[in-house]
Amino acid sequence: MNWVTIRCPRCGAYVAAPSPGARTSWASCPHCYTTLPVVAPSDPPPLFSWEVYPNVYPTLAPPRVPGHRLPMAVALTLVVTTVVLVGIAGVLFWTGSSALAPGTFSLAGEVDAPFDTGLAFPLQGAFVNLSGEGGFRAAVVTNGSGQFAFTGVPAGGALVNVSAPGYGSVAVVIFLSQPYRAPADSGGLVVTLQPSSVSGGTTVVESPFSSLEGFLTSLWSGTVLFGIAAAVSGLGAVYAREGRHRAVPVAAGAAALVAPAALFLLGDASAFPLVGYATAGLSALGALAISLGLIPLLWEGRAPEPNE
Repeated sequence: MNWVTIRCPRCGAYVAAPSPGARTSWASCPHCYTTLPVVAPSDPPPLFSWEVYPNVYPTLAPPRVPGHRLPMAVALTLVVTTVVLVGIAGVLFWTGSSALAPGTFSLAGEVDAPFDTGLAFPLQGAFVNLSGEGGFRAAVVTNGSGQFAFTGVPAGGALVNVSAPGYGSVAVVIFLSQPYRAPADSGGLVVTLQPSSVSGGTTVVESPFSSLEGFLTSLWSGTVLFGIAAAVSGLGAVYAREGRHRAVPVAAGAAALVAPAALFLLGDASAFPLVGYATAGLSALGALAISLGLIPLLWEGRAPEPNE
């Protein structure tokens, strides 16, 4: 027979009574002889304090807490995130170092003009002026095929101005370096001039970088930012593995989530699309780390310290 313990509301003594069945049973207090109800455990919890009798109602099973595998999942996610961040930082640093290699470049292209039918024809006799880094200046005239070429152009940003009598001028911002060139088309730069009655002058931006210094600043700034994000992500992986300071893994996931924005703000993503694609997976990893890391925080309402 199972026994339950109840407390007498008259004298306060604890009374052992047989466990009731489906119906409420009664017991007598051996001290003051008060008749005590023993409520069946299947009854719902009381609504009022005067209905409460200690140890009558069954103890509810404790709610299921996040399992021990969750911290390991957060740590593994942050480890992968750290590797991706370090890889992107390494690519940016290597690209910036490669851009410092000495050398000059050649630039070729073609100047066209439109027919009334919408087709274009090579424009002979157009003036093409190039202004590059370090005071480099050069000017050529297009040949019978509308083509032009420059040699010995230094690395960095350059401005190509194209003009011809009866046509609006076009200015093109380009960039030349070992790891990155804009325009990247092997066929060279193609410029189409519009009649002066249609266009008085336009500017075409082929590259977000106007100088070699700006290019290097953008790359190395991205390297530093991704390095910091990698350090935060690695620290978050350690704390997630040890199960302490649970806000740190969430912050690490947030760092990985927002780090790709730096590439777009600095212009690196437009120059290197493959790196931009890698940041999509990085953002997904950061969002996953945040989601998994928030589960214990939302469960406990705070981040407990170890042995607390």
